[in-house]
Amino acid sequence: MLDPIKPEFVKSDVKDPATWGGWNEAFADTAATYVFTSRTFLKMPFYNAKLLSPDKVKAEGTKIFLDPALKQKVIWDDPAFGGSGRTFAPVMLRLLGEEGLRQFVATQVVFVTQMADLVDRMARSQYIISLGPVLSGLLDRYRDAGVPLDVRPLGNTPELGAYANTGASNIAVLRNRPHPNATRVFLNWYLSKPIEAALAKEMGEDTRRTDVPQQVEAGQQRLPGIKYYDAQKEENTPAARQAQALIAKFRGKS
Repeated sequence: MLDPIKPEFVKSDVKDPATWGGWNEAFADTAATYVFTSRTFLKMPFYNAKLLSPDKVKAEGTKIFLDPALKQKVIWDDPAFGGSGRTFAPVMLRLLGEEGLRQFVATQVVFVTQMADLVDRMARSQYIISLGPVLSGLLDRYRDAGVPLDVRPLGNTPELGAYANTGASNIAVLRNRPHPNATRVFLNWYLSKPIEAALAKEMGEDTRRTDVPQQVEAGQQRLPGIKYYDAQKEENTPAARQAQALIAKFRGKS
């Protein structure tokens, strides 16, 4: 179904692996051949700092997820579906272990099937922590309407659930495409420095290009020297499936 994508890279900077931090980092598939990821950013839980003290988050670290005060106060974009909450499943299993995940699902979490519901309920202070989309820009319409919000990332460290994500930047080239040259022109334009920089700023998702500085807010930036788990890598597919199966079991849906 797919052709290798690297032969489509023509511009000298686009076809240089150093531009992207190396092919092994930039490709999602283990063969580093078919699925290229042009952006990478941290996904992390968000929380309402009006309802949960930042000092408490700092003091408890990972333990915050199982704090009794958060019973039924964590909202999760249902990981059983292909939405923004799906990749949190293996992350939370790694973070809490099997028994911790069972307790988290059974006592702390309320699942929703529509991402918009999660955003709205966080804006209305109905929940304290969310697992799903990056809320920064999604809450702007509430702020513009005068809603006093203090919803912020839980933290940009792995012990608070931060992990690497590529969003919708995964690129594949279909075999037997009707206009191969048009595909090539588009890809090299799309992956050029000016376009990648503009997209990073507009979407709040940093480009992999090493010659473009991080564009996201400081609290959502990668920290130097930390290796973040990438839930969307093909090599991590078995772990994702295991986490999905466990969550279904804990919810009585297996």
